[in-house]
Parts: sequence; C-alpha cells; structure tokens
Amino acid sequence: MQGMFFCGYTDHLPLWILQVSLSLFTFVKSILHLYITSRNDLHLTKQRFQTISVTLSQQLFILIVTLVCLIFTTLATI
Repeated sequence: MQGMFFCGYTDHLPLWILQVSLSLFTFVKSILHLYITSRNDLHLTKQRFQTISVTLSQQLFILIVTLVCLIFTTLATI
C-alpha cells in the first residue's frame, strides 16, 4: 500500500527539487537586491525625509497663519 502512495510522486521528484531550488534562489536574490538597494539609498532617504519635513512645516505654518487671519477678520467684523 505504501508503494502505491509514493508511486505517482517519485516520478516528479526531480522536477519538484528543481522548482524549489529555483524558488529559493530567486528569493535569496531578491533579498540581497533589497539589502544592497537599501544600503545605497540610505543617504537619499535621509535627504528626502528632510525635504518632506521642511515642506510639511512650511505648509503647517501657512495653515496656521491662514487660520489666524480668518479668526482676526471674523473678530474684526463683529
């Protein structure tokens, strides 16, 4: 009975080993690519974050000034 169970799968075992090996190779290659890319882009990411931070603070400042002007205009008309 055990021979019948493994009979169909032993024919495809080399193909399965090849597929798993290629999948693992592709996975390791992708992880290495991400690691190398992240190491090279670390400086650019810091610069980008600083730019976003400055832009956000400028927009926040403009929003606060606009709200203060609206409040002042509303109080001045009463």
